[in-house]
Amino acid sequence: MNFIDHIRFFIRVTGKHIKPIPRSVIDFYHLTIVLKGSLTYRINGKEIIVRENDALLLPVGTDRERFYYPDFSDFIIFNYIPTKNSKISEPIHFKNAVNQQITSLLNTYPYKFFQANERNHYTGHEYRKYTAHEANKVKSIFHNLFNCILIDLYDFQNYRTKNPHVIEMLKYIDENIKTPLTLNDVSIATHLSKEYTARVFKKEIGMTVSEYINRQKLILAKNMISGSTLSLQEISEELGYQNYNYFSRIFKEHFGFSPIKLKNELKQY
Repeated sequence: MNFIDHIRFFIRVTGKHIKPIPRSVIDFYHLTIVLKGSLTYRINGKEIIVRENDALLLPVGTDRERFYYPDFSDFIIFNYIPTKNSKISEPIHFKNAVNQQITSLLNTYPYKFFQANERNHYTGHEYRKYTAHEANKVKSIFHNLFNCILIDLYDFQNYRTKNPHVIEMLKYIDENIKTPLTLNDVSIATHLSKEYTARVFKKEIGMTVSEYINRQKLILAKNMISGSTLSLQEISEELGYQNYNYFSRIFKEHFGFSPIKLKNELKQY
């Protein structure tokens, strides 16, 4: 699913003495992802603490205020305009939803700051203007990156389960997503039979273990194609696919276009 129509602003903030944001009603969608520390907001009159590994998604029309935070924090803010089919009416607090895959994706990208209208960016050393070519490339990268992150966050919300076995399965898959995972691997890691693992996972998540593993791998592959210099063969191997043709086929089945088509389109920017 495509969540983002237009990127407005991105920043990654790391350090102490986090400045407050004055109260205002926003005219864009706002996503905060906290990797370390915590942030306190007042949202529509209600105080919300966004803790480590939490995310907060706010729609247009939200009354938002953020308070000063004196201690160390590492967080991302992403402001955007959504597609028509991905709008929400109420804020969503994704508690403990920022998994290792999301963190890895964010750490892959060197950009610390981007402002679409002015085409400014910061790589951690200096601010400078993008050329039009660079701006289009970065927009495409951010577009893919945050679409995948939002998919992961919504998946966490939709697949929320109280079954401790399934929680352990999801955690194991997330932590080992770059290995050639199988149902057998998951069952051994969780000390459960293959039959029980397959049955309870399908019941709680709504798809098979293999379907879920491939889905997560392909989402990560799409971002790696967008944001890394690795060849398609190298990306395939890094994600545990020993046969590139198989990887290419299931990638196309999932996204509707092949890995090479995506890579060639990105080269045009």
